[in-house]
Amino acid sequence: MQQAKLMVLGYLAAGPLYGYEMERKIEENKIRLWAKIGFSTIYKALKDLERDGHVAAKTEEAERGIARRRYTITKTGRRLLSEQIAASLASPSPAYCDRIPGMIFAMRQGGAKASAQIDTAIGNLTEVQNGLKPALRKAEKGAGKIALQYYADVLAAESKALRAAKATMK
Repeated sequence: MQQAKLMVLGYLAAGPLYGYEMERKIEENKIRLWAKIGFSTIYKALKDLERDGHVAAKTEEAERGIARRRYTITKTGRRLLSEQIAASLASPSPAYCDRIPGMIFAMRQGGAKASAQIDTAIGNLTEVQNGLKPALRKAEKGAGKIALQYYADVLAAESKALRAAKATMK
């Protein structure tokens, strides 16, 4: 949930948003490739942050449909955002990926089955990489583009490792 709160506060630091607008930005920018944040997680984080005084919400009547809540970051929210940014950048946590142990143990089973499993992983990565290309082209310069490029580079490195593993099995 800390990551979700950091994401929500980070978006709100740029200006007021509705929860749905935040969801749309997260989807458009392919943030779920590198952050675990779902639609319900956004609203849970907003609710918790509002309860704790880190965001303020104003209910606005809609022209049609139900009223919506527009969220803004508060002064204490900006302090919390700064603390969370510092903590996340200082984190010694390594990046984890389920494919790496899968690759290692697939190699141990050898044969056609392992080769097919690695081919499936490479195919899945290629599909994600192809889906990322339009977002990378559309991304504006700055942190968002850097994050997308980082993830594209990680996917490329994983693909390279999987191809190397398959080559050693032959």
